[in-house]
Amino acid sequence: MWHDLGHHGFLRTISFLSCDAVKLIWLFMRPHGALAAENLFLRKQLAMYQDC
Repeated sequence: MWHDLGHHGFLRTISFLSCDAVKLIWLFMRPHGALAAENLFLRKQLAMYQDC
């Protein structure tokens, strides 16, 4: 039935939102040093990409 598809889509959307919320919380809990190191790594990669 058509209403079953809508219910499935709603549950899928809630699932995606829940996963995104967990990822966001995880990012906020990361140590500052880890974030700074990742930023430095990504900046170096970007610089190498722009030089090519």
